[in-house]
Amino acid sequence: MHRLIFIFVLCLFLPKFHFAQQNVSAKQYWELYADSLAQQKARIDSLKQELSNAEQSQLKNSRIIDSLRKEQEWLRAILDNYNAQIRNIAIENQNQQRLTHIRKLYSQYHAIQLPFHYQTSDTVSYIPAEEPLDTLIFGEYIPVYVIGILPDTSNYYCFFYLIPADDALPAVATFNKKGELISRKLLIESCWKGAESDCESILRISPTLEINFSYREYQYDADDEGYYSNTPYEAAGYIETSKIASNGEWILIERIEQSQEELFKNPIIHDIWRD
Repeated sequence: MHRLIFIFVLCLFLPKFHFAQQNVSAKQYWELYADSLAQQKARIDSLKQELSNAEQSQLKNSRIIDSLRKEQEWLRAILDNYNAQIRNIAIENQNQQRLTHIRKLYSQYHAIQLPFHYQTSDTVSYIPAEEPLDTLIFGEYIPVYVIGILPDTSNYYCFFYLIPADDALPAVATFNKKGELISRKLLIESCWKGAESDCESILRISPTLEINFSYREYQYDADDEGYYSNTPYEAAGYIETSKIASNGEWILIERIEQSQEELFKNPIIHDIWRD
């Protein structure tokens, strides 16, 4: 029991004492105690073996077995604490790296012009983002095409960009002033057109950052000669309203599904196709 108390006190206070006395960096701190971590891992493995041997030999001394288990639990807790701190440092380093890159991009990109209107297949001006560091902002898949930034925000950074697809798809990414991700959201639904179907995606962003997106799609039948009618037999669609709040979070306000009857009143003008 005295050994447990000694190990616990030593692990809690000795690293902090040395860290303060030597004034070393966080990275040097973890390097300094790497050997200690390795020894603790080795001790845990040794304790597991001792415990296994004790149980296999049917040692009935419960006090010894309990002591071994408690020591193993203490060391495991200490090791978990070290690992958690290392993860936190890694996250902080990534956020700092992202924040530095965000500030760099903010000096390069122009402000988005609001109100903003976009319909699939529209052509808009953009700047490509294709550097490895850009994945910290726009996600794993690059390149993307930056439409613009939102410059006048005191609480967050905001990027509007296009994701390449059959039609380029607008998206938004926001980050707090520490470089931490708040929201990354695709703002429009992909739209596929063909002989038997047609669709329309329209996006509007107001100066108050209210986002209105409408989507509708229609299905068409072919006649006996293979010509597709301009009159749809099936339709689906919805209108979605959202906004970017003052803290940079994307918030869905409402989504209204449209009925076929309503959509049939004003269908998309569909080119006549022959199969």
